[in-house]
Amino acid sequence: MFKKNYYTIIIARSPQDPSSSVRRIRISSITLTIVCVALVGVACLIGAMLSQFVQMRQTIQDLIRLTEENHRQEKCLAEFEEMYADISGRLDGLAAANTRFYEIAGIESDTEGEEMFGIGGGDDSERPAELTEDERFRLTIANLNTGIDELRERTEVQEQSFTELISYLEGQENFLSSTPSIKPTKGFICSGFGYRRDPYSKKLRMHEGIDIANKHGTPIYASADGIVSFTGVRSGYGFCVAVDHGYGMVSFYAHMSSILVDEGDRVKRGVDKLGLMGCTGKCVGSHLHYEVHINGVPVDPMSYILN
Repeated sequence: MFKKNYYTIIIARSPQDPSSSVRRIRISSITLTIVCVALVGVACLIGAMLSQFVQMRQTIQDLIRLTEENHRQEKCLAEFEEMYADISGRLDGLAAANTRFYEIAGIESDTEGEEMFGIGGGDDSERPAELTEDERFRLTIANLNTGIDELRERTEVQEQSFTELISYLEGQENFLSSTPSIKPTKGFICSGFGYRRDPYSKKLRMHEGIDIANKHGTPIYASADGIVSFTGVRSGYGFCVAVDHGYGMVSFYAHMSSILVDEGDRVKRGVDKLGLMGCTGKCVGSHLHYEVHINGVPVDPMSYILN
């Protein structure tokens, strides 16, 4: 038969005191082995629980951090989507304004139709319902990146279109500023453009301008921007000035009492004085004889005067 081994544990209060009580605990080897195994098991269990607790604590901290980060990302994403929608809306408005400007200017845009891009991804109802939150987030980011590329293309097209429009309008501005569009002096029109009886010969003759009457010395201004191409005396016209405005347009001012500019001077509409009204040359009374020529052909100045 199996013989049990026993161990005796002696507990004494004080080894130097013979009268002190002594306690003896007798325990078998099997019991001691079971107790030791149990203690080791409990220690291992406690160690495993502590390790799991530490891991759980770290996991919880990571989850809290990820949750906070997710909230920040969602906030940033919402702000970004709002910004994107605002920019897209403004580009739509610019595209509409751009089209309207071209219509007003009466020109065709080389970029017509190119400024309209499809913006945004598919409808949310078309997305699979089984997508996880992370997958939906990544899909939203992908759609926004695509939208940003499209916005960049639209912006480039609008910049090109506006550059062309500004270039055209600058040309139109130069053309308009060079068009004789104001009365060059104060006074009343005493004779218009067309056939009339010559005050000297009484014969019917073509009057190639208009006559504006006022007192002697009334200032005479350039009717448009240009360069003085002639100053001096011409037969029948007395002291006179011609201004070349470009685009085939020339204005002519005659019967002046004095000339205040020189050939080659650059003059501005309604700002620079060309001379003073008088009655030099073949003239009856103080007035300005004013002509406008388009490509060498006299035209009625009243067709261009706006004031």
